[in-house]
Amino acid sequence: MPDFRILVVADEAGEMEPTPHLSLNTVVKLEQEFQCSRQALLVRLENMGLIARTRWEEWAASPAATARQFGFPTELYRTTPHRKSIGDYVPLASQAYDKDLITETDYANILRDFGLDLSDIGTETPD
Repeated sequence: MPDFRILVVADEAGEMEPTPHLSLNTVVKLEQEFQCSRQALLVRLENMGLIARTRWEEWAASPAATARQFGFPTELYRTTPHRKSIGDYVPLASQAYDKDLITETDYANILRDFGLDLSDIGTETPD
């Protein structure tokens, strides 16, 4: 979540002058743009000095309901049965296991987090 983009969105909404005063609508717009959780975005905004902790606590609840209230889709807030691997997390876990940096149980738990099973690794056939 680059500072620059956050500041541009807030400025376009007229929420930077004379002092930053972000609205919940802008917060929802930003989390939709960055496809991030409400909590992650609120922490980021607080660290940038754009919202106070009291606002953070007030806005943390019911992210799907507030997104719907402002006309945004709610798919971002739904739990899915399997997570997608982001970046190199699963391959790095495999390397750590191969180097005996983590146990087989740790490796299996990481794979399970992404809907994979240790017994399935290497058994897929190409289409």
